[in-house]
Amino acid sequence: MEPIKLEFTLEMKSYARLMQRIMMKKLWIWGIVVGAILLINVLIKPENGALWLIFTAVFLGIWYVLFQFILRRAFKAATNLHHPIRYIFDETEVKVESGSSQTVHSWSAFERTVELPEWFLLYQNKVVFNPIPKSAFHSETELSRFRNLLKEKVGT
Repeated sequence: MEPIKLEFTLEMKSYARLMQRIMMKKLWIWGIVVGAILLINVLIKPENGALWLIFTAVFLGIWYVLFQFILRRAFKAATNLHHPIRYIFDETEVKVESGSSQTVHSWSAFERTVELPEWFLLYQNKVVFNPIPKSAFHSETELSRFRNLLKEKVGT
């Protein structure tokens, strides 16, 4: 099989959207808990309902602004993400080059993969992943070959 070669540069906006999507998947349960607490408080003391809604709106607004700030700062600090990133996927390994660093992973280094509408995420453990934008692929055929390679090598 001919290796699949990709090159891309992560942009702050697409990185932020990806991280927001990942965080929202993990935080939805907390939204249910906070919503239930809010509902209970409104049912117990209906006259304080507006106050609780305002408090929740302010809390969510502050959380969103802080989250954006932290994302921008993390992206700025991760200077390796600012350079073009090159991947070479073949039958035995995954080569990654960015800036002055080069890493070679065997396929066994990846425990699972996740396909999102705009990304592939290659997880090395529960929190560390390599993001691969689908826009980096040159054709639908190459994208399909990559999906098949992931199924064969990682299994998910």
